[in-house]
Amino acid sequence: MRLMASGRKLDDKVTELSQDIGDDAYFSYTTGDKPEITMRKGRFVVSVGIYNQSTPDMTDEQLMHVLVPVAQAVAQRIGV
Repeated sequence: MRLMASGRKLDDKVTELSQDIGDDAYFSYTTGDKPEITMRKGRFVVSVGIYNQSTPDMTDEQLMHVLVPVAQAVAQRIGV
C-alpha cells in the first residue's frame, strides 16, 4: 500500500515489526520525535503513538513493548 511505503520513507528510525499486528506494521518516529506504530489491517491504516512525560528516556524496545499490545487490540477490533 502506498501510504505504508511512503511512511517508511518519510519517518525516522523505522523498525519492521514481526508481531501479529494486522497485515503490515512498523515502529517509527514521526515529526517531533513522536514514537508510534503504524499498521495496516485490510484497507485501514492506523497509527498509535505514545506521549510519555513520566519516563522520557524509554528505549525503542520499551516503547514497542508498550505500543504493540495496543496496536494488536486495535487490529482485532477492526475485524476486516
